[in-house]
Amino acid sequence: MNATDIVSRFTIGTQIIKGTNYVFEDMPYWDKEKKNSRHKRNYIGKMNGEEFIPNKNYLTRQKATVAGAVSNELVEDKQIVFAERKLAGGIYLLDKIANKLGISADLERAFGNSYSDYLSLAYYLILESDSPMYRFVHWATTHDISNNNLSSQRISELMDSIPETGRMSFFRLQANRHYENEYLAYDTTSISSYSEYIKAVRYGKNKEGDPLPQVNYALIFGEKSGLPVYYRKLPGNIADVSTVRKLLIDTSFINLKNPKFVLDRGFYSAGNITALYKKYTKFLIGAKWNTKMIQENFSTAKEQFGKIKNFDTKHMLETATVITKRQVSEKLSRNIYIHYYYDEKRASDEKLKFKKMLIETKEMAENNNSINETQQKILNKYFILKNKKYTFNQVVIDSHFENAGCFALVTNDIKSAIDAIEIYRRKDDVEKAFANSKERLEMRRTKVSSDSVLDGRFFLQFLALIFLSHIRNVMSEKNLYKKYTLQELLDEIDVIEKCTFNNKINYSEITTKQREIFDAFEFDSPSLL
Repeated sequence: MNATDIVSRFTIGTQIIKGTNYVFEDMPYWDKEKKNSRHKRNYIGKMNGEEFIPNKNYLTRQKATVAGAVSNELVEDKQIVFAERKLAGGIYLLDKIANKLGISADLERAFGNSYSDYLSLAYYLILESDSPMYRFVHWATTHDISNNNLSSQRISELMDSIPETGRMSFFRLQANRHYENEYLAYDTTSISSYSEYIKAVRYGKNKEGDPLPQVNYALIFGEKSGLPVYYRKLPGNIADVSTVRKLLIDTSFINLKNPKFVLDRGFYSAGNITALYKKYTKFLIGAKWNTKMIQENFSTAKEQFGKIKNFDTKHMLETATVITKRQVSEKLSRNIYIHYYYDEKRASDEKLKFKKMLIETKEMAENNNSINETQQKILNKYFILKNKKYTFNQVVIDSHFENAGCFALVTNDIKSAIDAIEIYRRKDDVEKAFANSKERLEMRRTKVSSDSVLDGRFFLQFLALIFLSHIRNVMSEKNLYKKYTLQELLDEIDVIEKCTFNNKINYSEITTKQREIFDAFEFDSPSLL
């Protein structure tokens, strides 16, 4: 007898307990006290490979069922049937996306037969927000997932054994499909860790103020495709500014031809700009205001501020561009564009905040309250101390206000200040991707116990992030956020059931809302199959 021979009016599932694959019926019932629907399991046998071995209770029940069905008549044969009903709408959508983006094909090329396990776990991370991996088996009993027997131990083994060669192959295959002549946003984030056994965990500058040691996570994200391209793990004490040169090497490994990068101020340094020039890489980078090149050219830019022709109504900014030379080597110099911006509202807010801070610092000092190191530097720079009284150094304060509301971008490629600010602000997609990873994909703090398992976990989360990014892209393009949050959209379609009876498949009724969602993704709804 195999699994298809099981006779039951309940959903059939399997569970591995101490190495044995047991078969159970998922039996729903109404809890009168808690007033909600609950489930209990009735174990009916076990699987020996593909063969179902029933237990005594199941055989006894089957004899009674057959006896009652035939009454007193003799029946030469009894047709045994298989019936199953599982949630399938969310998985159906993800399968369609996996085929459209080439994820399934690229995973199979990179990893062979293991690819379906990775997909199943990525689906779980997407559809079950914030759920730990050990609950996968429970989730799989109610969902139409082919790999429903992945125990917690098996999942750990999978994450521990994802080969680096396969990962890099997958990055390259996906980049060849989706990467076009676009700017790639690059950024890093810190992920706190409880583990003492992960080599990359270090105490560093945690971007969210978490006191735990951390591991850093770097991500490249395509601005036009709206999809993540590549990630890598970094030691927790590595500063952003020191990662750019390694980034240029990594992009050559995954065959990104003529990449262009948009980077925030944390990556700005003279050495990085020189390295980008030497690799013939186009870039757009947020500038640090107090650097020599930015300060030396600001006076030229200020002459352009205040002119109506330099005011952009879309972004509500005054703009100015200065073209200067960058010495790349002893004998070689190249043009570099410095785009300056003045934001009047930002200037007003900065001035108000700074004045408030000066007054509060002065009052604390005069009342003999304890002063920290930062406050002492403010006192030394912006005040004059005479007869134990602090007076404002107005000349220095006025000089500080000259830069209020100003910021700059540096590029070797983009001549228009407006084009530059629009590309730079699209970098927000990377920050949203990090937010997705941390919140929805359970990455705020990692609890894994080894480097190899952490590598595997990061890869599964990266897979899930590709799907989530595509879903968000479609939701933005088709204005679905007016009706749903991402979770609400997934919940709306996840309740669609797939019904299997004697190897015949049918889906439950599709509502108007569900059909509209599949139409937005340009997929046929399951009811049309």
